[in-house]
Amino acid sequence: MRSLTMIVAGVLVSACSQYQSLPTPQKNISTLQCGEIGTVQYSSWTQGDAMKTSITIGSKTWNGTEEGGSMRFFTPDQPSENSPWMNFYQDKAWLYLNYKGDEGWRDLNGEQSSQYRSTHPELKTIECTPVNRDDSIVGYWQSNDTSRPWISISYTGNNNNTFNIEACPNPQDAKGQASCLSQTGTWNNDTTFQYESSNSQEIVGRVNLIDDEITLLSDNQKVDTWVRKAQSMLCSFNGEALKQATIRDGTLIKIKWSDGPKMTYRPIAPAQNQIYQDTLGGRWKVINRLQGIDGTLKLVNVGNQNTIACQPKPENNE
Repeated sequence: MRSLTMIVAGVLVSACSQYQSLPTPQKNISTLQCGEIGTVQYSSWTQGDAMKTSITIGSKTWNGTEEGGSMRFFTPDQPSENSPWMNFYQDKAWLYLNYKGDEGWRDLNGEQSSQYRSTHPELKTIECTPVNRDDSIVGYWQSNDTSRPWISISYTGNNNNTFNIEACPNPQDAKGQASCLSQTGTWNNDTTFQYESSNSQEIVGRVNLIDDEITLLSDNQKVDTWVRKAQSMLCSFNGEALKQATIRDGTLIKIKWSDGPKMTYRPIAPAQNQIYQDTLGGRWKVINRLQGIDGTLKLVNVGNQNTIACQPKPENNE
């Protein structure tokens, strides 16, 4: 009986290992800012021959289907009064909440829309805008590649689609000099991008903003890791004497002053206004971000106009 059990268990283990080898569908995730609702995530992935989509608001997710061409429509699989509907056109999206009808997009779009709205004032229509993914990674990163460990990511002007990557031997060289390698990264979705390496390899980057890391893969094999680099800058508070401070500028802005104080600033909706809140509850407008090698950082307190201004330290000419 024991050997039979072992044989059966062996068969089961074998079967389980075969199932584990099946690839996990890769989700394409886009993040939008939707008025007072805040952050909304729109996901799509392939399951078999079908395209699946979902909308996540807070901790709740609704699965659905997407149809359309230049204008796309998300319809929840199980429509209810509380399920979201959404349509997309060019660089905008519209979120519909509290829909009680039964005609779907015939009620929400086109000529019948105004008629439906006049009899259903509870319908909420919220305009959404995509979050600029470039903002989350622009700045300095440290690579495991000892030949060119200094990585600078900067804007191309083609927001939310491409960005510049410079890999250099040291920070002083990171100004487009011959010793640097330059590539253009292209976003696949909110969390992955790709670029072609100097030896023509297709590199995929997976962004982990919680740990401030980017994992680089080639043929699904890890080839490098970039960690966000802290910068030493000269900062002043309300125009007082400059002090040295260590800056980490990512999704969170972290400032540690040389004489001890430190503070973390996190973005609050709407993100496009660049309003950040410190750990004490104060709100700050970010005027400048650390964009490019010669970037500066400036924050202005919304309530009392206190100002933090940081600039790069002069280069060491020794």
